[in-house]
Amino acid sequence: MKTEVKKQLNRSSVVLYPSPHEECIATNKQAFNNYITFFNPVNVKGAAIVEWLIKNNPHRYFMIILGWDKVNEITIDLKKYNRVLVVPSQENVAEIYSYSRLVLIPSQWEEAFGRVHIEAAMNKIPAIISARGGLKEHFCGNGVLVTDYSNPQAWQDALDYLDDPNNYQKAVTKTEEIRKQLSIKKEASKLLQVLK
Repeated sequence: MKTEVKKQLNRSSVVLYPSPHEECIATNKQAFNNYITFFNPVNVKGAAIVEWLIKNNPHRYFMIILGWDKVNEITIDLKKYNRVLVVPSQENVAEIYSYSRLVLIPSQWEEAFGRVHIEAAMNKIPAIISARGGLKEHFCGNGVLVTDYSNPQAWQDALDYLDDPNNYQKAVTKTEEIRKQLSIKKEASKLLQVLK
């Protein structure tokens, strides 16, 4: 957007990010926190990729969080998979992250920002994300950036990569870079400077 404003209007601009508030941070991890979490199961967000992963990973635990419109475009019968938990949309996402080990963001469209990716980092949870739009802008090794994002096998490879405890721990450590970069306080401060 900053580039387009410069190109079309010949003006400099400041980008303000909709950083999550600290309320999204889980104060305690649950005893069972092995879920691979996916928000908003619609096709543009990658529902077909997650459906493929569920079918091909019956040994893994998945948590599917419905969006506010409660649409679920995953076509398989999720009741047949006893390790898949479908959760209605939640205002208190901290609780969701307290059960999560990984967050999947297999977006097939250009995400403008990718708030879930930032919330996961704030909770020290690695993310596997599409190399699309704003998602890749803040990626810093805090998981896996999937360039072949429409290929389910590429997502499987990313899951397998993060099964290695060393790779997983490196990704957890990298989440700190995002926590240092982005905060609602920093963005509010930038806004106040722009308004002066």
